[in-house]
Amino acid sequence: MPRVAIIGLIFTAALGLSGCGNGERALKLPEVETSLEAAGLRHLDVAATKNAFWKARKKGLNVSSGPAPDGPDYLSDRGTPGLLIVRFGSVRRAAHAVPTVKVERSGAMSVRANRACNVVVLDYRPQQASLRAAAGQALAEIRRRCN
Repeated sequence: MPRVAIIGLIFTAALGLSGCGNGERALKLPEVETSLEAAGLRHLDVAATKNAFWKARKKGLNVSSGPAPDGPDYLSDRGTPGLLIVRFGSVRRAAHAVPTVKVERSGAMSVRANRACNVVVLDYRPQQASLRAAAGQALAEIRRRCN
């Protein structure tokens, strides 16, 4: 499944769902960034929903609705381009997008999605050991902070 389609599915799930989590704590964006940096992802690019709204308005685009109150936010690391991290506003939203671990296969491409709290880590090259290790370290750091 192409990267854009997966992001679209996750974004759609995030917009349609609301509520609180199941005992896990939802992390804020700075906590997720700290977790990822502790996992060795040090060159983060962050596309925060709130920031995207204000940037569009500043550029003169006619954006009629306000920014999403809390996510989803998209994080990627320039050093590990096969990973995409999505932080949802609640654990429930993330759990509906990806229950715990899910692998999607489309032709020769596989995508592994893992969830920890309100964060989903998408690995676009799960067969590559270095990316699996980076995803595992990121998930471990996220879990450590949200429990």
